[in-house]
Amino acid sequence: MKFLVVGIGSSLHHDDVFGLEVLKELSKNKDLSHDVRMATLGTELDLLLELKESNYRGIIIVDAVDKGGEPGTLYLVEPEIENLTGSVKDLGISLHEVDLSKTFALAKRLGLLPKRVLIVGCQPKDTTLGIGMSGEVKRAVSRAVKIIREKIKEWEEST
Repeated sequence: MKFLVVGIGSSLHHDDVFGLEVLKELSKNKDLSHDVRMATLGTELDLLLELKESNYRGIIIVDAVDKGGEPGTLYLVEPEIENLTGSVKDLGISLHEVDLSKTFALAKRLGLLPKRVLIVGCQPKDTTLGIGMSGEVKRAVSRAVKIIREKIKEWEEST
């Protein structure tokens, strides 16, 4: 596999299911490259183990991200991989949640992090306990799928 798309979220907290719903929609695309693996991962350790098992050229993380914007707003972040620092001792690993900056820095230290990383985040409206996404976040799913497909195509053409 060349590329990994990771959905993060919980189906029990309304809009926090965003990452999982994007993966569900992506999996319906028959024309998506066979070089793309989709996975739902719950902890930093899961992500590190996934990166260890394959030599991915790129990774896309999809999650609900609260940055205080309008619900349904998409945030695209391409971290500066070269600038990630921190000693392994300082980074720490949580078995209960994902801290992407620490996980990326540790993966880089261990030689596991691909050179291409994209985070696709969506501003949630409601992450309280409950089932079902808000309309704003639900509409953002198809936009996120389009962005991810375009990014994968761009990465494939540049390798």
